[in-house]
Amino acid sequence: MGDAKLSQDRPYQDRPADPPTERINVTEARRGWSGLLNRVFRREARIVIEKSGIPVAAIISYRDYEAYRRLRARLEERFKALNGLAEPFKDVSPEEIEREVAKAIAEVRAESRERSAAHDERPNSASALPDAMRSASSRGN
Repeated sequence: MGDAKLSQDRPYQDRPADPPTERINVTEARRGWSGLLNRVFRREARIVIEKSGIPVAAIISYRDYEAYRRLRARLEERFKALNGLAEPFKDVSPEEIEREVAKAIAEVRAESRERSAAHDERPNSASALPDAMRSASSRGN
């Protein structure tokens, strides 16, 4: 039971290495189709099929395909969230957004400079002590 939890917490740690990707032309693929499928099934290879040197298709294991689908679904969910953030600004021009962002950045930087200057103006704890107390603390009294 502990092993199942471990692989759920760290799904990529115990994952077998990806098989190498091989590139072959369509004629070779046609000739050795059954062998290609067996090699992909046994996770010995991923195959990219080329026509005139141009990649046109890939053969991957069903396990890889399912992993791709899960990854794609998570990606789509994240893009939905991003699109939701953009929705209120759909009628605002990119130029206006850039102006507002620059204005907000300038305001934050100004506030940060003010806080930094105020902090620098505050006396530190040693200089806030009266001279008599400072000299007494340095003598160990």
